[in-house]
Amino acid sequence: VELGWMVEADNLSKDATKLLLNLALIAGDALVRGGRLDVGTDEANGRLELVIRAEGPRILLDPNIRETILHGSAGGEVE
Repeated sequence: VELGWMVEADNLSKDATKLLLNLALIAGDALVRGGRLDVGTDEANGRLELVIRAEGPRILLDPNIRETILHGSAGGEVE
């Protein structure tokens, strides 16, 4: 996973830092096949925005799992 880190540490409170890092960990875990994780902050009009963007290749699902997700029970065995 490639990481794009666009955070200025001097403008973050302890709570904002915890939230940003937890969201980054969750997004990073979703990139099971690699990809890019961008983490950033932006401050405008006295408000702090936390930005997390994860992009990577799609996960290939077993056809039975896909059918179960889309339509309920697939009627088959899922490996």
